[in-house]
Amino acid sequence: MYKKIALCSFLAALLGCGAEDPDVVETQKRAEAQDLGSGIELVWFDQSVAPGDDFYRYVNGTWLANTSIPADKSNYGVFTMLDDEARDQLRSLVEEAAAEAAAVGSDSQKVGDFYNSFMDTQQLQTLGAEPIQALLEQVSAVDDRPALLRLSAELNRVGVQIPAAIYVNNDERQSDRYITYITQSGLGLPDRDWYLSRDDSTHAAAREAYRTYISRLLMLAGYARSAEAADSVVAVEQGLAAAHWDRVKNRQAELTYNKMQLDELIAAAPGL
Repeated sequence: MYKKIALCSFLAALLGCGAEDPDVVETQKRAEAQDLGSGIELVWFDQSVAPGDDFYRYVNGTWLANTSIPADKSNYGVFTMLDDEARDQLRSLVEEAAAEAAAVGSDSQKVGDFYNSFMDTQQLQTLGAEPIQALLEQVSAVDDRPALLRLSAELNRVGVQIPAAIYVNNDERQSDRYITYITQSGLGLPDRDWYLSRDDSTHAAAREAYRTYISRLLMLAGYARSAEAADSVVAVEQGLAAAHWDRVKNRQAELTYNKMQLDELIAAAPGL
């Protein structure tokens, strides 16, 4: 499409050259080129900064000085804006599906019903922990390691984070095929350092806040000794964190790629 438009513009310019003043044609061509735009917004440049000293500040200085990071974000830029715009568009589509009387079984009806059920906070408050009661009973019934592994597999199916995350993606060294990945997981805080550091007050405060949060969740789920259970949860996650690789090691592709056949996995991790 772009090539066709460019060709038409070129032919029109050739035809015009025979009947119009060349200076007028050149002016029109410049105006058309300007209308296309380059995507570079000069208004955000900081002309007080020499590009040879700090090119980033030269190009973005005025934008940085006039833009605040929204309270719900840790960073902000053009890709964040595009993501926000895409989410707004998606929300509009979902709300339209939720509002219309779509045919039973249609995609619109399924999306609309799912969204409405999520937004019905009064019903959610009434139900409480009832919808997950079956899962909670399965957790309470675990009495040995094989049972824990079976439960982990079931929880992974419904999107609950487990100590060994399992997912399917392209083979990092053979992109035309898919393989199953198993990687470290199971932590509620961002990474191992939040559990293991002892000289960072921010991490220490986060651990206590996390413990309080877990205790409240368990209390709302009906656990009588929620504070004691929360201590156990944090202790288990600290044990997992101690076995986790740190971020630096996890970024080394030659260390994280350890492909093996199923029988090799069974031998390396019996019961998994």
